[in-house]
Amino acid sequence: MALSFKRRERYAIVAPLTSLIDIVFMLLIYFLLTTNFMVDEGIKIKLPQAGLPLRRPGRK
Repeated sequence: MALSFKRRERYAIVAPLTSLIDIVFMLLIYFLLTTNFMVDEGIKIKLPQAGLPLRRPGRK
């Protein structure tokens, strides 16, 4: 004699993903606009000033 069990129907949980995606997108835009990005100033090098070219002896 086999026992038969009735399976309960599972409830499907549905989350409204379209509104969640909209909120995440708006937060992403907010944080991108309000973030202070660091500006790389580079390496400070003191370069020599350009002067008049020197004439070599023997050339015109």
